[in-house]
Amino acid sequence: MSKTVGAEDFRMEVMQLLDEYGKDARMVLNDTIPEAADICVKMIRGNSRKQTGKYAKGWTKKQQYYRGLGTSYVVYNRDRYRVAHLLERSHRIKNQWNTYGSTVGDNVIRDATDYTEQWLVTETEKRLKG
Repeated sequence: MSKTVGAEDFRMEVMQLLDEYGKDARMVLNDTIPEAADICVKMIRGNSRKQTGKYAKGWTKKQQYYRGLGTSYVVYNRDRYRVAHLLERSHRIKNQWNTYGSTVGDNVIRDATDYTEQWLVTETEKRLKG
């Protein structure tokens, strides 16, 4: 779509095009961000430790509203939130015989968020282009 404009109208045309692009980007992000939160929850549930299954089943998402900024999603464990940081990172442990050791973290949350961020960027770019 080409349009001939004078020098004085050029600024207004650029501002109008940027405004239209911003509206399109906002609509695409409103569609892709909930999908990204779902993907993150599914990945964490699928890759979490499953001794009893309660830790993996506890992962969910929650929508949050910010005035003027739109919405965001928080992925969290509603039941076993106290152990998420222990399973994610390595830490020292003490057993019943008072000897110390260490346990290795599984990095499930970090891997899921890294993948989800990458997916969100590529999916947003794909939807904005086509």
